[in-house]
Amino acid sequence: MSATPSPSLPLATRPGLLERLVALVYSAPCPLCAGDRTGGRLCEACFTALPRLRAPCCAVCALSLDLASASADLAAPRCGACLEGRAFARALVLGPYSGRLREAVLAIKFAGRKALAYDLGRRLGASVALELPAVPLLVVPVPMGPARRRERGFNQAEILAEGLSRAVGGRLVSAALRRPDDRPPQTGLGLAARRANVRGAFVATRRVVQGRVVLLVDDVVTTGATVEAAAACLGRAGAESIWVAALARTP
Repeated sequence: MSATPSPSLPLATRPGLLERLVALVYSAPCPLCAGDRTGGRLCEACFTALPRLRAPCCAVCALSLDLASASADLAAPRCGACLEGRAFARALVLGPYSGRLREAVLAIKFAGRKALAYDLGRRLGASVALELPAVPLLVVPVPMGPARRRERGFNQAEILAEGLSRAVGGRLVSAALRRPDDRPPQTGLGLAARRANVRGAFVATRRVVQGRVVLLVDDVVTTGATVEAAAACLGRAGAESIWVAALARTP
């Protein structure tokens, strides 16, 4: 007489259940085209179709420029804000915030596509690795305020940073930068209001960042006010230099 599995066994040890769970996870389709079974990651066709930055772009913040608004140095043009100086050395992005890349960012933030966030973080890391300083990096996600994180359930920048740190070999330290309180969303605010909204918003852990090269990770750079404020905070805490990596840059 064959024995039947005991109902008291933990779920993961019941015969066949773990295999079924794994099969379910990895049968999830590409989140953009719902085609290939990718486990919730982008299929290669959708990744290839993501928009790419077109020259000229600001050599510091990756803002798309026209020749009239670029600095005279056409080999490394800079926008007006970057000519005035930045708290970070350079922002590296996967592409412009448009088309399928915009769809992917929105799917991560508002549909909870965590596997997609990790996958795009890994791809972002692979695409920018050769442009980063060849030193040990401290990978730090831009934090969210506590209430906003509770509402969403996760910080998309942190998941992006997990994938990116694997690709570039950096050490991920989410606690290196905190956002103790909640501020109004940046969406809909002008540049001056955005800068005021994030002024003093971040707190860095000096003993962690002092003397380190930091790679600050976010999903989208819009005006640059958020990453500028975060980078300035890290600089005041003693970081040697701060670089920025993001999935997208708004036009």
